Amino acid sequence: MNCSKLYSWISRASASATVWLTLASFLQLSVAPAFAADPPAPAAGNNSLTAGNPAGNINLIQHVVFIVKENRSFDNMFGAFPGANGASSATISTGAVIPMGAHPDVMNRDVDHLWSSALTGVNGGKMDRFDLIPEANQYGDYLGETQMTQSVIPNYFSYAGYYVLADNMFSSLAGPSFPNHLYTIAAQSGGVYNLPTRAPGTANWQVTWGCDSPSTETVPVMDNRGVVTQQYPCFDMTTLGDELTSAGVSWLYYAPVYNTLGYSFNTYDAINHIRNTSAWTKYDVPTSQFLTDVSNGTLPAVSWLVSGGVESEHPPNSMCGGENWTVQQVNAILQSPTYKNNTAIFITWDDFGGFYDHVVPPTKDEYGLGPRVPLLIISPYAKKGPTGSGYISHTQYEFSSVLKFIEEDFGVPPLTTRDANANDTTDSFDFTQSPRAPIILNPRTCPLASTTATTFGGEPLGSTTPTQAIYLSNQGTTTTIKITSKTSSNPDFIINSSNCGGSIPPGLKCQVNLSFKPSIIGEETATLTVSDNYPGSPQLIALNGMGSALSFSAPAGLTFVGNTAVGKTSTAKLTVKNVSTSSVSFSNIVTIGDYSQTNTCMPSLAPGASCIVTVNFKPFSAQSGFEYGNLVLTDSDPTSPQTIWLKGTATQVTMSPNALSFPAQAVGTTSAPLKTQLINNSTAALAIGTITANGDFAVTSNTCGTSVVAGAKCIINVTFTPTAIGTRTGNITITDSDNLSPQLPKLTGTGN
Repeated sequence: MNCSKLYSWISRASASATVWLTLASFLQLSVAPAFAADPPAPAAGNNSLTAGNPAGNINLIQHVVFIVKENRSFDNMFGAFPGANGASSATISTGAVIPMGAHPDVMNRDVDHLWSSALTGVNGGKMDRFDLIPEANQYGDYLGETQMTQSVIPNYFSYAGYYVLADNMFSSLAGPSFPNHLYTIAAQSGGVYNLPTRAPGTANWQVTWGCDSPSTETVPVMDNRGVVTQQYPCFDMTTLGDELTSAGVSWLYYAPVYNTLGYSFNTYDAINHIRNTSAWTKYDVPTSQFLTDVSNGTLPAVSWLVSGGVESEHPPNSMCGGENWTVQQVNAILQSPTYKNNTAIFITWDDFGGFYDHVVPPTKDEYGLGPRVPLLIISPYAKKGPTGSGYISHTQYEFSSVLKFIEEDFGVPPLTTRDANANDTTDSFDFTQSPRAPIILNPRTCPLASTTATTFGGEPLGSTTPTQAIYLSNQGTTTTIKITSKTSSNPDFIINSSNCGGSIPPGLKCQVNLSFKPSIIGEETATLTVSDNYPGSPQLIALNGMGSALSFSAPAGLTFVGNTAVGKTSTAKLTVKNVSTSSVSFSNIVTIGDYSQTNTCMPSLAPGASCIVTVNFKPFSAQSGFEYGNLVLTDSDPTSPQTIWLKGTATQVTMSPNALSFPAQAVGTTSAPLKTQLINNSTAALAIGTITANGDFAVTSNTCGTSVVAGAKCIINVTFTPTAIGTRTGNITITDSDNLSPQLPKLTGTGN
């Protein structure tokens, strides 16, 4: 498969897990399906260091702890760290360069970070469309372009300033948690590149990604030809744990247990020969057991440590709470006489989380690399920087680099070409130095309020914004926080409701719901004051909003209904109204992405008048999937430029017809064939996997072969053999390299 597929245009990618959900009921599932595994790598001859590695003995490291946390890009966490390759500003889709905003301790939403969103942000290496990722920008807050400073994560900055921070570490795959977690144990994802389905209404703590999943759950898997199939998320790829077992090296996977928050990150649940054998209870143990094993001196040679809930830092959870948990685990090791002088701790974040990063990911294969993520390396043999303090490694790493370090340390062979070819992390160590004295950090008091500032963006004069929540979190374990008052200094910023009451018990949080109803055109500010018995009271949250003369019929964005074939056009309309008493003049209206527009707004809009912007979506790419864009209006209103988010779904494949209806047929007899055409609308060949039918239907022949060239079509012939009287239904299932694969034309017939 051509690796250029990975970053070929904006969001030329698969649909999200919600799209796969509509397909799941049509699939026949098995416990351990086939998958497109990476080829085996050459065996390692021994565990000696290669010529390029520092002098010394890697075997001074007798224990490795691999801590995997959630959803942060490097620039989001450490872009402001002195000396690191970070960015303080971000280029957005309009071409503007904006300063990276302050990252809150607790976000009010999660930013999308699926496969399509990673490709959207990267934009073929331009790194300028992270603001188009779903949830990355609401009310003009540009949450996806925010950044933490030392005051937000002081202890992580302390680790980076004393040990090693890697600023050229990339996620292994350009996508979300599940496939990247597979890389952390297997140096591959088995072709998985997105999240499994999730049934509507499933609570976070009920989510499972693996052999415990419901029978209807599937995950998209892409082989090396680009053919996408939907498979049950229970695989049998070889993992590093398997190789450690074969070598007699002890290991454990510490992770959340079934029916608890974060169980979806327990990745060995997706490995059939672990989950469904006695190895599950032997090697997969609760996260809470880690501190017990450190205390008892029973830590294995290799540990994976995965957390759920607030500890994982998965947005919108507290960074402070997650950092405190990390400090607790690291302190236990660094204070242990058994482990402090012989352990290497690797702390990383599993994917970019939808957050901006300015470094172009290198292309390894059709799956990755993905955007940069942070990596901290803590060890008595961590290399010192030029001044004797922290060291910043600029060596290119990915998750397979940590696996390679473990393989070299304990003398086991590489798993795939990924870890065989990855840079190990030994350049970040000096095994000739005396063990460094550890730094023991103190968990800190977390802020009560989720943020210190909230923006409501532009809102038409006299209208009210959707509600935004400010969270108040009691992250303590013993003391109840008393809330005495909550007030807004400007009546245009309205406290709609609150479930805080008069107190917040330990371990719980509540929210204050606010909205903004401007009474003037232009900027308005206010302060939300929360009085309480928490340190630093009162809590002060700055509020900002802009009154606008313009009202939009789709302020949350335009979504184009259905799938649009490459080269074809879909249309949506936006009504713009001037709700003020003065004219608004327009200087420019443009689109970003595979979109174009015509409008009746230029050059000006009189008071009370409306105009129409007609937006056309015409995907040009050879690929398919979600495509995000912007409609940008530049005008005389103080909220200018206004951006209206655009979302379309492109497909490479159309069927003509997309359904076959057979005439009545005697039970037990076979009809004459009916045919449908598969049309490849794109400028690239379409790889074909399998073409089958279910129910009382059969595919008798097709002219598709193994691929359909650009712009061509092929014929699929189907027959109907009813097994019972009455209406019979089924589907053709076509797997191919379209990212919306499988194609599922409907079949109906009547038995008589």
